Amino acid sequence: MPPFQGVTKYTTSSTHGKPAAGMLTIGFDRLGLPGVGSWTLPGNRASQRVMEKLGFRYETNFVFKGLEHRYYRLKREWYTASVD
Repeated sequence: MPPFQGVTKYTTSSTHGKPAAGMLTIGFDRLGLPGVGSWTLPGNRASQRVMEKLGFRYETNFVFKGLEHRYYRLKREWYTASVD
């Protein structure tokens, strides 16, 4: 399970890219996390775009609570804090 499970509920629109970047900076710089995972429904392109802008990379699909989800991972070395 991703360390920040549920964070994407609050970071799905483009206006939330900067707060998400701030949370990731804290996770990597202050907490020393080696990586972060996130997931969304396949049809939620807005969430996928935010994750991709933050540097997350798609890994696989999985079923959660009976629904297919897309799982993304962000390793510390892939992360850049700049979000348009």
